[in-house]
Amino acid sequence: MKNIVKITLIASLMSVNIWANMIRDDEKNIVKDDVSKLIWQDNNAVSINPKNWSDAKNYCMDLNFMGYTNWRLPNINELLSIVNFDSKNNLTNTIFQHNQNFYWTDTSFNYNKAWYINFQNNGKVSDGKEKSQEAYVRCVHSFPQFVRDDSKEVVLDNKHNHMWQDNSIVKTNAKNWTEANDYCQNLEFAGYDDWKLPLTTSLENILDENNTPKIVDAFKNTSANKYWGEQQGITSYRHWTIDFNTGKKEAYDNSTSNYIRCMRKISD
Repeated sequence: MKNIVKITLIASLMSVNIWANMIRDDEKNIVKDDVSKLIWQDNNAVSINPKNWSDAKNYCMDLNFMGYTNWRLPNINELLSIVNFDSKNNLTNTIFQHNQNFYWTDTSFNYNKAWYINFQNNGKVSDGKEKSQEAYVRCVHSFPQFVRDDSKEVVLDNKHNHMWQDNSIVKTNAKNWTEANDYCQNLEFAGYDDWKLPLTTSLENILDENNTPKIVDAFKNTSANKYWGEQQGITSYRHWTIDFNTGKKEAYDNSTSNYIRCMRKISD
């Protein structure tokens, strides 16, 4: 059973490596993976300070490194994603400059043991190392999903690769559906001209039921009202909206005046 788990993990992560797009920031000593949206610690500390498992977790949780907080010990799949099974040193495209052999993962094997990966033995996943023993530590930090660019007045959704209009006009700009669709298609904003009316599923991605209006914190400009989506309702004379006052999805006649927030797809 243990071997089946290992084989499944390795096989799935080998396919991920093919698409990995990692860039090293030499000034900050970090590696960014634009595919998995992870940032990896890559300073000298990752190769000289082995720790037991509990200390490793605490070290990452307390780490404030190169302007980033909220570091953590990577899980087994995340750590496997940086293994290059075709390389002698096993690290993707040798982009990581500070390397050692055994690295902890956050994934427990049982109460007393945790999984670790040997980067000098073909990325071997062990059956578990005693948590009281020591291994090296490479912390990971997840990109925040939503980031606002104040200079351009847009919000980036890093998970779905969307860019959202977020200037003050989205609080007051209400039109019927045809006018709303034309507005987004003709919009030139923040240096881009490929804006569109968003799908309602995309609008649902930016909902936050805990806020008023019900939108994620990164957005500064929102009316607690209904915003048009691109999809038609039961007939072509009605289209769906998302209500940022109630969080509900509702269909309205095309002639109805509702608010507009345009979106564009960020190139992968």
